[in-house]
Amino acid sequence: MADYGNSTFKGCSPKTMKHNISASLILTLMLVSVNWRAIVYGKLTAIQPALATILSVDTIQIVASKDNSEECDRENGCHGTIPPRVFKVVEKAATDCNKKDGCYPDDPRGPIANPNTPYIISPSDDTALLNDKPSISWHAVPGAINYTVRLAEITGSGLDWERTVDNTEIKMPYPDDAPALQPGSKYKLIVEARSQATQKRIEPGTAQFRMLSKEDIQEVRAALEKIDKLDLSREEKAFRMSDVYKNKELNTETIELLESLVREGSQNAKVYRLLGNIYWKQGLIDFAKVRYETAVKLATTAQDSKELEAAQTGLNETNKLLKKRDSVTP
Repeated sequence: MADYGNSTFKGCSPKTMKHNISASLILTLMLVSVNWRAIVYGKLTAIQPALATILSVDTIQIVASKDNSEECDRENGCHGTIPPRVFKVVEKAATDCNKKDGCYPDDPRGPIANPNTPYIISPSDDTALLNDKPSISWHAVPGAINYTVRLAEITGSGLDWERTVDNTEIKMPYPDDAPALQPGSKYKLIVEARSQATQKRIEPGTAQFRMLSKEDIQEVRAALEKIDKLDLSREEKAFRMSDVYKNKELNTETIELLESLVREGSQNAKVYRLLGNIYWKQGLIDFAKVRYETAVKLATTAQDSKELEAAQTGLNETNKLLKKRDSVTP
């Protein structure tokens, strides 16, 4: 995905650089020719389809710019020559698969994890975190003799640690002697597996995530405290808490919360369907399949037609992805 603002391309990959350079020239000409003073708030949507067609992308989102949004209103338009809204181009989804990489991670359904790599299960990729010392888990790779786990801070504190664990471990607690994650900071987690056959490391599993800001942490904890005081069942409280987590993109916390209900023996189809949804979005389709199947069985038994339809739809889509993935991965 690339951002377009003030005729500047950001985040271009080498594979799309040539395309983006040509698109940049066309987009620049179009944007320069626009009389931004004459465009009232919200009218930019009129040129979205044309830009999407020229750039060969699925859609163009126009998002508010914090720097200039206060200078615009519906009656008088925007002051100044810089557009107060920024173009965000959503690239066309790549749905092809290959034996080396599995299915491409820019598929809007989420990255489809390659079963031949130690892909990371938790913390999930592109998630926010509330817990400053999260446990870490990954997919077991056949033939691996050990795993090297490394966590590095992308911006801010400079945290960087590495641990090696044997092949019997695919989960580890956050090291006691390692510094805690810092609010507002971003991190990259890498898990490498060393192969018994070649004695070499194979393609690693990676995930990037961030800690919530101090303000967001306080907000979430206050909301959870209010929910906990309500006279509701354990499951109803969990559903409300999961809504709070969802609003802050706390995918890992949501999974941990709902999985705790599974361990307690929940027979509520919604619990398993929600888990299926999250795993599916994260590309963990093997996990999604198991949860969707249970949701279908429980909804059928409970004669809950709404949950059954939703769970069956998720299961059908998951089976399609599994079939596609398994047809190209050895």
